[in-house]
Amino acid sequence: MSSLKKKFASRIASLILSFSLSMFLLIASAALVINGFILSRDSVIGSLREANFHEGAYEQLRSNLGDRLLPTGLPESILNGAFTPDDMYDDLNAYLVSMFDNDLPNIERDLIAQRLNYNIDDHLDDIGLTRLDIEDGVITDLISEIIDNYNNYISSPLLAYIARTSNMFAGHLRLLMIAGLAGILITMAIIYFASRQLKYRYFAFSFGTAALMIMAGPLALRIWGPHHRLGIAPEFVYDFLVAHIERTISSFLLIGVLFIVLYLISIIISAKVHRKLQQT
Repeated sequence: MSSLKKKFASRIASLILSFSLSMFLLIASAALVINGFILSRDSVIGSLREANFHEGAYEQLRSNLGDRLLPTGLPESILNGAFTPDDMYDDLNAYLVSMFDNDLPNIERDLIAQRLNYNIDDHLDDIGLTRLDIEDGVITDLISEIIDNYNNYISSPLLAYIARTSNMFAGHLRLLMIAGLAGILITMAIIYFASRQLKYRYFAFSFGTAALMIMAGPLALRIWGPHHRLGIAPEFVYDFLVAHIERTISSFLLIGVLFIVLYLISIIISAKVHRKLQQT
């Protein structure tokens, strides 16, 4: 009877250790995804590119500036070549890099001003006017306003918030990931040496449980897609958020698939070990 109780207690202890291992796997994986994907500079830039954020921002900026130019009598063509979607993409990347590096963004605007001045002078020449025929300071103020609008689209509060959040929690997430990895190694070592015959079965339990926990939420999001119904405007910001959420979901699911593979490997090894024990 005492041996049965001892065996039962040993099984319970091993199951507790296995569940602890699955929790450490979950913690380390979640910290990895949050730090390496959700709040990663490269991942944010990748989501911006995937959502064509710069092209959407460019189109809306052109539309807004076109409305602003109507009272001045200047055509929207003065904006042609002053800035392009590629310019906005490069400046967005430069802004993000500076935010993630805790530096002040140093984005050159003189070239935009030069292009605008050239376009305005060219238009005035076409209609037989010069700057002397325009009220003093009007063109200068207009160019300054156009550049300010451009800056507002580049220095997105949403992107600045993501960068600040990343800088705030990056150190904590790295510590959490290290703690999770340490817990994984320690619990795996204990299970390996304390449960010699059933260790792979317990490993399978841990990997399977971790896979279920880490994939449940992302799978629900992928299936029901509540993030696709976010009432966010403008559209290019909505597209960026959806793209970033989708990339994050894929990251969690990829780790879950890895755990499933480890689960299957552990099951196969456990079955082979069990057959060898039966033959001896």
